[in-house]
Amino acid sequence: MNHIRQKSQTPTKSARRLTIVFLCGSLEPGRDGVGDYTRRLAAECIRQGHDALVIALCDREDPLFSDSKCEIEKHQSDQGTAVRCVRWSRNDGWARKTRRLAQILRQESPDVISIQFVPYSFNARGLPFQFLRCFWKCRAVVGGRWHIMFHELWIGPQEGKPLSSRVISRLQRSVVRQLRLCDVVHTHLPVYREALAQCGINASPLPLFSNIARSTQFVGNRAINGVVNIGFFSQQDPVAEVRDWIVTFTEDAEKGGSSVCLHLAGARGSAAESYWRKSLAGKAEVAVHGWMVPEELSVYLRSMDLGITTVPRHAIGKSGSVAAFFEHGTPVAAPVTSVAHPHTGLFIEREHKMVLNSFADLKKFERRPSEEPTKLTSICHEFLNSMYIASSQHIRQPF
Repeated sequence: MNHIRQKSQTPTKSARRLTIVFLCGSLEPGRDGVGDYTRRLAAECIRQGHDALVIALCDREDPLFSDSKCEIEKHQSDQGTAVRCVRWSRNDGWARKTRRLAQILRQESPDVISIQFVPYSFNARGLPFQFLRCFWKCRAVVGGRWHIMFHELWIGPQEGKPLSSRVISRLQRSVVRQLRLCDVVHTHLPVYREALAQCGINASPLPLFSNIARSTQFVGNRAINGVVNIGFFSQQDPVAEVRDWIVTFTEDAEKGGSSVCLHLAGARGSAAESYWRKSLAGKAEVAVHGWMVPEELSVYLRSMDLGITTVPRHAIGKSGSVAAFFEHGTPVAAPVTSVAHPHTGLFIEREHKMVLNSFADLKKFERRPSEEPTKLTSICHEFLNSMYIASSQHIRQPF
């Protein structure tokens, strides 16, 4: 296959232009958070003057896939930047994928091969041993620096879990250990960084950016204007701690002379509507927005006074929904806590101040425009700098 190269601008730094191949699970737009993240990071690398190609190794069903067609090559776009993308069906065999990947890597001769790792992206049961064999074979025949971003590691604390979960967790951990041969390792969560250190893997922090670009003007505080708008984005599954927190929040708001409207945005909003109407029992309005395009989502995220997440507080650093609220200047409540992991899972200190605990906290919160044009730009700089350092050292981590 003759891949069409995206013409890049000259790199803004004196460092040389890099060719980067990103590997992820799926690239179905809007349906896979890691795929959306990878596409955005690749596009930003292109905007900063580098070449990038994204390969989805186990893509979801698509009308373009068929029994005779397991590969799709088509540009995708982020903020007007075209990104070369190759998508392979999850039904395609790993032997062919490994041969094709080695062929493409030889053809591209990349400076960096970046693995965006989630165990369930590469295997439905979360046991990506075939991907691991693919990694070993390609690493043996292709040069370049290998990078890995651990978006997820393994099934968490095992006390009270069934035997099958404990077995899967051990196997997932063994896969992670074998991936430490990568030259550069990143993760979004402090707790993941600690877990990787226990496996002998030195991971550097790389905070998560929003998959939804800002597209509207700044919105100031609105919580004092009668109606407090609180909302979910994507994650809105029934969780008792979240339900109880929202009920308490609405009661406190009523005592303070305000009413509450709970907004549900995302593909599962309609399914959650009846649960929240019943749980709130008329104490708050419920508005369902459903599926929205990125521009509409940006307006929605800006219009909320407070975002709600069902992600445990120690893990919010890997939540794309939380990152999207932060990028739009909207604080977040994270009611689900863990005794085993009591700390807030964020690397950026100023974001800790955007995690609120109560209606009283929201009343005191002063909403301000973001201090940066985009978090994506600065994080991409950090990612690229790590690649330059690895390229200059020419040292692989010992196994």
